[in-house]
Amino acid sequence: MKTAVILQSNYIPWRGYFDLISVADHFFFYDVVQYTKNDWRNRNQIKGPNGAFWLTIPTGTNIKQQINQVEVTNTKWKKKHLSSINQAYSKAAHFDDIALILKDVYSSQQSNLSGINQQIIRKVSTFLKFKTQFHNIDKIDLSSAPTLRLINILKEHGISRYITGPSAKNYLDESQFSQNNIELTYFDYSGYRPYPQLHGPFVDHLSIIDLLANQGLNSREHFLGSKGLITPEAFHAQ
Repeated sequence: MKTAVILQSNYIPWRGYFDLISVADHFFFYDVVQYTKNDWRNRNQIKGPNGAFWLTIPTGTNIKQQINQVEVTNTKWKKKHLSSINQAYSKAAHFDDIALILKDVYSSQQSNLSGINQQIIRKVSTFLKFKTQFHNIDKIDLSSAPTLRLINILKEHGISRYITGPSAKNYLDESQFSQNNIELTYFDYSGYRPYPQLHGPFVDHLSIIDLLANQGLNSREHFLGSKGLITPEAFHAQ
């Protein structure tokens, strides 16, 4: 059974995003949809001595475009973000483990938001030794219903099991999956436990940078993996 996840690319996303990647054979970047500014697409949080704070990529005022059309013309943010990460995590136990990833990402000449996000996600996934195959959806029939768009992608690549996060319940037509012989599975993030973390009491839902800096390759022990997978029936019964 070939499994897949289809998601928009996010900026240095949290561990739940990478947990989805870890349980999928195929991961599709779905950046041909409408960009939403000041969402996870261009910002995320890390944690310093004064608590959690935002790192935001400046994307201008034009939001009437797809995610993969957003160009980042201001490059000053890279130096600022790298400096903030260094200040927050230079004393973390595993900061040296991810230093090369950070150097590669923030020295890159990539200016496309989707490209920036995908580069980070792929590099972190390689560091964590995931075997997932990545694909980039660069065109799709946006006139079709949202669920049908996903099903068409899955059928084109011979996928028989689709894994998605809990928020998808707000727009998915679940019946369409069974009608097309595709098994629908939700991912339940509620089982996450705290991990040793710098700067005071534990704060969850931070960028993966926080987990990596504090735990390095041990980060995989703080994922749920297959334990997070539940059926639609179990998901709706919660």
